[in-house]
Amino acid sequence: MDVLSDRELAVFSLLAAERRIGQIGQELGISRRTVESHCENIKTKLGYADAEALRRGAHELLGAAHHSRRHP
Repeated sequence: MDVLSDRELAVFSLLAAERRIGQIGQELGISRRTVESHCENIKTKLGYADAEALRRGAHELLGAAHHSRRHP
């Protein structure tokens, strides 16, 4: 995952935690448009075709980690 910036990784992680774009912006203190920009960058860097593929990928790569933290 070192190809992503710290902020992109934070956005990707929150996508894995099933947060919506607006929620991610609020949690990170950035605008919705900035979150969308980070999502576009992540899609390009990781090769996801669209937003649905990005969400699926985030959940597949990071979702299990989020789930295990919520349910030890």
